[in-house]
Amino acid sequence: MSYEIYVDGRYAASFASGWDEAATWIEKHTANRTPLRRLAELGETHRPQEAAAMLSDLLEHQKPAPDIAHTLRHVHQFLTGDHVFIWDGVDEEG
Repeated sequence: MSYEIYVDGRYAASFASGWDEAATWIEKHTANRTPLRRLAELGETHRPQEAAAMLSDLLEHQKPAPDIAHTLRHVHQFLTGDHVFIWDGVDEEG
C-alpha cells in the first residue's frame, strides 16, 4: 500500500508501504497524547515540529529495524508547517 503526505493541506510526497509498521513502533515507544503518538494513531498532527523533535530523540535513543528507521527518517523530513496528514488513499466514509 502506498501513502501520501500532506503538509498544510498540500500534497508533499508519496511513499511505499512501511508506515503501518513504523506507526506501530512509534505507539510502542511513545507516551499517550503526544504529537508523535497522534501522528502514529490517527495519521495526523497539528504540532508537527514537536512531533519531529520527539521523533529525532526517539531515533537517537531507540534502534528500530532498518526498514522502520528508513520510513521514519523519510516521514521526519515532512514534519513541518502547522498540520501534517498521512493518508493511505482509502476513503473510509464512502
